Amino acid sequence: MQGHLADTEQWIGQPLLLEELLLEAGQSANRLLVHPIAVEADLRDLLCATPSEPTGLPYTRVTWSADEATRCELDLSRVRVTANLVPATAGETRREYFVVNEDAQVGLAPNPGPPPAEIEVPFIRAVERQGPLNELTCTRTPIVMYSLRASESEDLGWLPASDGTQRNAAPELILEQLDDAGVVLDTWEYRETLLSSGPLDEHFTLDDGGGRSSAFASWAG
Repeated sequence: MQGHLADTEQWIGQPLLLEELLLEAGQSANRLLVHPIAVEADLRDLLCATPSEPTGLPYTRVTWSADEATRCELDLSRVRVTANLVPATAGETRREYFVVNEDAQVGLAPNPGPPPAEIEVPFIRAVERQGPLNELTCTRTPIVMYSLRASESEDLGWLPASDGTQRNAAPELILEQLDDAGVVLDTWEYRETLLSSGPLDEHFTLDDGGGRSSAFASWAG
């Protein structure tokens, strides 16, 4: 990166956007989000010495993890680096309600909240299936499956992991357990897989099937 970057330590782990500027209209821009693991400043490129810079042009070397390796070639003469990034998401909030108890009444949500309460929000009965067999207890943990209806026509938002990478990203989805009055009792946690989840763990995962995202929750029978 041309020039000297001051306070190199403060950039470790901070997101940097690498953007290859377009030559012609209609070209797709190459963008890459990286997180530096090392920053070296006060370096000189001896191959680019000029009368005003006889010791070479100053530059800063930024190193990031191999997990964030570039997916394509980048023309460094046209790459712009942007820092001081603030993560943000945008979209429309959708609320859906479902029941997992076979004896539960399927009707309207007791406390829909926004959108306005006068808008009727129905409960949908989820589907229950048997989970993997536990060879020690010879039992199967029930798995409750519910398909997100709004995901049929709209994409589901995803949030990067705490380290800013897409690895171990989580859906922008909140799964809450309500009582009959609509009061939140518990909030379930997202897991990439339910293979390590026990019968008492309040975990859920997502699976892409049939053109929609389906929320799978392990339910303590």
